[in-house]
Amino acid sequence: MVSDKASNCPQCGAPIDHPIKCEECGETVPSLSVSCPKCGAPIKKTPMNNQPCASSSVLKLNWGGKYAMVKTSIEVFVNGESLGVYSYNDGFEIEIPIQSTIMDITLRCNSMKFHVRLSLAPQENYTCNLYYSSTSFFYYELYNSAGRLIKKDKLGIGMYILCFLIPLVGFIYYFVKKDEYPGKAKAALLPSFIGLGISILQMIFL
Repeated sequence: MVSDKASNCPQCGAPIDHPIKCEECGETVPSLSVSCPKCGAPIKKTPMNNQPCASSSVLKLNWGGKYAMVKTSIEVFVNGESLGVYSYNDGFEIEIPIQSTIMDITLRCNSMKFHVRLSLAPQENYTCNLYYSSTSFFYYELYNSAGRLIKKDKLGIGMYILCFLIPLVGFIYYFVKKDEYPGKAKAALLPSFIGLGISILQMIFL
């Protein structure tokens, strides 16, 4: 039996989350949460919340925050398990142990959802920076431990024009890339639908 004061599992070294209570409403929340999902009150950080990761490699997930009229929260899931609720307005920085070569990351904010599947090397550290996108909610840039950009989830102007001129390209691109590059995939749909609509109108009126 593992002690309730342990910060890491003695068998595998994985970090152990110790739920804490919100000082405002008494709701039990994950220790990594920055705000209470019930009342929205900020969660006071404790030394336990900032324990270093015992895994040999980590993915650092960064969101710089964005202004909104009301306080909004984001729930972060990794491989189907919730890591906690974080502030959409103020941003967050999370260190996630890399325990498999495939990592599914899902962000949920009200009715919006962002999902990406990352292929990672188990002995490499990564930084994933999130940015706001009007078409896909988020897009990301992935850097390795040397600071080199290895993946950029933002559609280039050349592909945007190609999807407009040949809408079928955009639709195929979406289904092929939607798991690994959700930002690019969803952005490709917009010019594809516009191009398709114009083509239909030309067929009707010309």
